Amino acid sequence: MKVIQGREISALLNPRPVVLVSCCDAGGKVNVLTVAWQTPLSHTPPLLGISLDLRHYSHQLIAESGEFAVNVVGEGFREAVEVCGNCSGRDTDKVLKAGLRLVPAHRIRPPLIAGALAHLECVVRDQVRAGDHDFFIGEIVYAAAQGESFSDQWQAPAGDVLLCLQRDRFTALFQGRGS
Repeated sequence: MKVIQGREISALLNPRPVVLVSCCDAGGKVNVLTVAWQTPLSHTPPLLGISLDLRHYSHQLIAESGEFAVNVVGEGFREAVEVCGNCSGRDTDKVLKAGLRLVPAHRIRPPLIAGALAHLECVVRDQVRAGDHDFFIGEIVYAAAQGESFSDQWQAPAGDVLLCLQRDRFTALFQGRGS
């Protein structure tokens, strides 16, 4: 067995879906962050958690607004995932740089990403310090998925969910299958 330490430990739990999390400040300025550290937590009420570095601009926005949207994306969003994961919204308009189109959410202020496979609109119910990250527990107040992509499970090839292999390495769920 090889000893694994530090940042490499999280790679032991990959692959997992990578999502784009949208959030905004009080004035409505939108930011989008790439997140691979997310997990379902409860069916009733529907809860999910996202883990964000304390230094991230999105951390500040979500802590202040108490809302965020999880956008499940497919292969067509690979470049946007890389852009939104490798620059800061403090000094870059990531929506513009990544070529994202936004649409209004149903129950929260942060917008949704047009063309995503699914959207989960969340209201923060708890924020737990976990070392150099905070774990935001969000109650899902609205969720929807593209009908051709999801019917009780992801469908190939339409539901080609983008997976994080390790930090900046991605693949599609149904790569090489389907169309």
